[in-house]
Amino acid sequence: MAENATAFRQGNHPGYEETAWKGLEMSLDVLAERGIKVVINGGSLNPTGLARQVRDLAAQKNLPLKVAYVSGDDLMSVLGPDLASLKDKIPPHLDSVNTDIKIHSPVLSFKSWSSVPLVSANAYLGARAIVQGLRHGADIIICGRVADASPVIGAAWYWHGWTDTDYDRLAGSLIAGHLIECSAYVTGGNFAGFTEYAPQMFVEPGFPRLDMTGKYSSFATQNSTDETRVRVSGIRGAPPPPTTKVAIFYQGGFQSQILVNSTGYGTAQKYALLETQLRKKLKESKVDQMIDLLEFQIVGIPEANPRSQLASTTYCRIFAEAKTAESLMGLLVSFSEISLQHFSGFHAALDMRTAIPKPFLAMYPALYPQDALHESVTFLDGTGTPQLQTIDAGHPPVYERLEQRENYDTASPTPLETFGPTKRLRLGSVALARSGDKGSNLNVGFFVQTPKAFAWLRTFLSSARLKQLMGEDWLEEEYFLERVEFPGILAVHFVVYGILGRGVSSSSRLDALGKAFADFVRDRVVDVPVCLVKGQVKL
Repeated sequence: MAENATAFRQGNHPGYEETAWKGLEMSLDVLAERGIKVVINGGSLNPTGLARQVRDLAAQKNLPLKVAYVSGDDLMSVLGPDLASLKDKIPPHLDSVNTDIKIHSPVLSFKSWSSVPLVSANAYLGARAIVQGLRHGADIIICGRVADASPVIGAAWYWHGWTDTDYDRLAGSLIAGHLIECSAYVTGGNFAGFTEYAPQMFVEPGFPRLDMTGKYSSFATQNSTDETRVRVSGIRGAPPPPTTKVAIFYQGGFQSQILVNSTGYGTAQKYALLETQLRKKLKESKVDQMIDLLEFQIVGIPEANPRSQLASTTYCRIFAEAKTAESLMGLLVSFSEISLQHFSGFHAALDMRTAIPKPFLAMYPALYPQDALHESVTFLDGTGTPQLQTIDAGHPPVYERLEQRENYDTASPTPLETFGPTKRLRLGSVALARSGDKGSNLNVGFFVQTPKAFAWLRTFLSSARLKQLMGEDWLEEEYFLERVEFPGILAVHFVVYGILGRGVSSSSRLDALGKAFADFVRDRVVDVPVCLVKGQVKL
């Protein structure tokens, strides 16, 4: 959303997702014919505009569809246009509720700036306005920023006639919504164990279908059988917290990256020479004083006795951030000055577009009082809706403050020697995993397939162990690690706080979304009990 906000305000972008409009445009006749209701969050920055587009098309086709849109998420008028003007009234950071977390200094650096022009500020709305819209006869509801699961929660809440306090059922729909918004991740995408199955299963895994009863949810692909359905049940709920998340985006400055290749051995010495040369030039020109962040990231190692030049090639990613584009152009000038002083085996692609400074957005995730939100659903006048009508969504009747997040190593460890002989193998030979981003933080969950393997995993994979497995990537002074267990699904879950800096859009990590982190840890060689992998890997 934030990436399109400036263009939208300048009149160069519609503010909503074009794919949302295309999908509705192509399916409107079928929706009307079959009486299918749609709740979609593709309204993005401009749900009103998309709703009007849909309303106009419905009227043009003479389709009796009631079109409505949800509003109340846009907080630019409250928090902007300049965040600095709020001074000590800036909302608290999302992770501030956890007193154990050290919030990374760059995340809060904007508080010392004299001006922080906002790009966007949107609260994550729930499902209350959606439910009101459906109860008042809406056929199509266009949402802007809502929680990822809100459309599913709203649809299930309305369909089953739940109350505000049906917490277990609402929690079940929350889980269901989060699962299907992950799209093909539920049906085979991003699956660490895919090599154990026929490759054709993963070429086009399809999208999940949700069948939600009042008690449980089941998921399947479009042409699946009963054997391939997955049932999710036993979800427990509680009253919502008094706050919601608001994603605040501001102009963080400029970024650039210069990509340099090296072929052959002696890679460490080659890149060390490059870094020394470039830093010397930057210091001489005083450009180093204008650069906020400069990292030399070495990617890959050359193959021993390589079969091709590509197999002998690695690259160095020179990543930089600065307040101004001119500062980063100074970096490019300094790089050009050493271009013929390079190490042997040096080369680079002729396309240098990534070296040209580009503006980047920084995110500040904050907490915002739910009672301060003005969430509503508005029906547009049109076919079947004679006049514009706005209905207030209200607020939850009860709140419950969030407890301190749990963080623990296993309470029931099994002595590792009881698992018998071990073999030095990749952790991935016994454990699957998946990881991803959440603001400045990274989530990673490891899971196994048998209770015996879980008894080993929960004992072996402690917080200290994960820090060890992260190796040079673990920064004790900057990160915080949180660990919990999910014995019902044989999983151990971690959150690495702070590892993504100010969020995906500004992270210096090559894996800015944190998707590959799980496979990095699974690639680490550890002592794996032979009894857990016998018959699965070559011992």
